[in-house]
Amino acid sequence: MLNKLRSLYHDQSGMGIVEFALLVPLMLSMLLGGFEVTQVVGANLRVGVAAQTMAELISQQTAVTTTTLANFCKGAQLVMTPFSSTPLKIAVASVTNNNNTNSVDWTYTTCGSASAITNAASLADPMIPNDGDSVIVVKASYSYSGVTYFALASAYSLTETSFARPRNITQVALN
Repeated sequence: MLNKLRSLYHDQSGMGIVEFALLVPLMLSMLLGGFEVTQVVGANLRVGVAAQTMAELISQQTAVTTTTLANFCKGAQLVMTPFSSTPLKIAVASVTNNNNTNSVDWTYTTCGSASAITNAASLADPMIPNDGDSVIVVKASYSYSGVTYFALASAYSLTETSFARPRNITQVALN
């Protein structure tokens, strides 16, 4: 009886399967976690590019309309491909330095039903040091929902702010 216990103790024929069963869940969660982190980083980069695209498109105009801004919004949403553009919300503000006091000239929040940029004047302060300077402030937010819910948190709120000085005129007007 004691010899059978000793031989069973030294028997390693099923060791590989036991190690495989213990390591597969860990390796699978690391693989899916790495995939999800890559997706979040990619979505965050695209949100930044969408905000910069919107700011650049507006800054190249002498005047914009709500129709033009809606078209620029569609262009910014296309930047989000292959991610869904539905959770993308973009708010735009034009800020001008008037006698060393920053004032918001106009805002646009229809792109994805975004809320207005509450601190646009203070955000633009370093960008417009001289009297009469103007800047376009674009704040893009995106709610990313992961594919694998167990690897990381279920949702991330990504926010990027971009600035662009008007190119052809001192201030872009909203008609």
